[in-house]
Amino acid sequence: TISNFNIHSLLEHAIQLNGCRNIEIAGCRASANENVLSLVNCSSAIIYNNDFSFNSGAAVVLTNSDHIQLLYNRFNFNVADTLLTTTAAVVMDGLSSYNIIYKNSITHAVNGMIIGGNAAGKVKGKEARNLIMENDLSFNISSGIRSYHTDAIINKNRIFESNTGNLVVAPSNQVISNNQYRFNQIAIDISGIGTSTIHHNLFLEDRTALRMSFYGKSRAGHANGVKAIVVANSFNRNRVVFDLNRVDAFSEFNNLFQQFDTLFKADTSMMNVDVEEDEDLLVELSEDIHPSIKEPASAQNPFKGNGRFAGRGLVIPMNWGPYDFSYPLARAGPLDSTGNITIRILGPEGTWKVQEIQGYEIVAVSGTELPGTLVVKRNAEANAVLKLGFTMEKTATGAKLKEDFIEFAPEL
Repeated sequence: TISNFNIHSLLEHAIQLNGCRNIEIAGCRASANENVLSLVNCSSAIIYNNDFSFNSGAAVVLTNSDHIQLLYNRFNFNVADTLLTTTAAVVMDGLSSYNIIYKNSITHAVNGMIIGGNAAGKVKGKEARNLIMENDLSFNISSGIRSYHTDAIINKNRIFESNTGNLVVAPSNQVISNNQYRFNQIAIDISGIGTSTIHHNLFLEDRTALRMSFYGKSRAGHANGVKAIVVANSFNRNRVVFDLNRVDAFSEFNNLFQQFDTLFKADTSMMNVDVEEDEDLLVELSEDIHPSIKEPASAQNPFKGNGRFAGRGLVIPMNWGPYDFSYPLARAGPLDSTGNITIRILGPEGTWKVQEIQGYEIVAVSGTELPGTLVVKRNAEANAVLKLGFTMEKTATGAKLKEDFIEFAPEL
């Protein structure tokens, strides 16, 4: 049992366990590390109520580990300054099975999760599937979940404002159900040989809701082909609903479409589009999933306060990990077409104000609460001075500043 530890500024793995059984990790905090928790060849663990945020690597890495339950944790802002697309806040390899990732906040990384493919020789079956359920996987730069050759069940998650909600490569009977997608460039992007079942999801203002494709010279010898069953989803204000390229079989029925630009963007190689309703399948897919988890006596709300950090643009890599909002920071954007400069003003909870300004005209102010936005226009004929003052409700040490203002002059 590991509980109530604060781990700060360690290198590589802050906690590394190899070959352990019956693990409990609860109430720990870790920041400014590289990777936080690594489980190798481990089994039967409950990891809950932890906050592994603002690290430069992964919050959790599972390698050949099974029956691991990640519950009610905060794994936000785990991203290195390199922004490599092979990195994620939670990484699970193809040898890991029977795991449940439930009600965690996994936001503001390059990828929220990476799930590796099923390894040859590993006993797999329906009961061995990993379950990814009721997590917040929003505001990740590349994807909410990136998976390879996996049969993981992805159910009831929220994925907002990422480049791709689910990026799926060569699915192995992948199930993607009851998720909420919003403002992603592509909500679900599936490529390669395999079958996917996509049902009861809500799509809102994603540029493309579902893209499926096969890129390669030939599909000869692959009996399964590229197949999808798309049932009872709600598509709303998508520019493209279905973008299909070299898909062998596509069955869709009971879907709701509202205010789209293009319903089918399909190539001429489409072999079979089936819109006949299958009532038995609809009933089967409508059954709810009840995860078999070990509920802790007291569970934190891992999503509390997330609204303050809404937006993918808040991922700001620094030299030693992502910016952690413990101190004031002003970031000026480039000149726009009208000559305006937008300055994003970040920091801990508190207020800000313009302390001194010369050579700039204030165009717009978002308010006085942090985070805030200031839009100015430069007067080239005057000397430029812009100083911002901050009143912070709480500093990194917990002390409150009532009247003291901090001067800050961003270089513009």
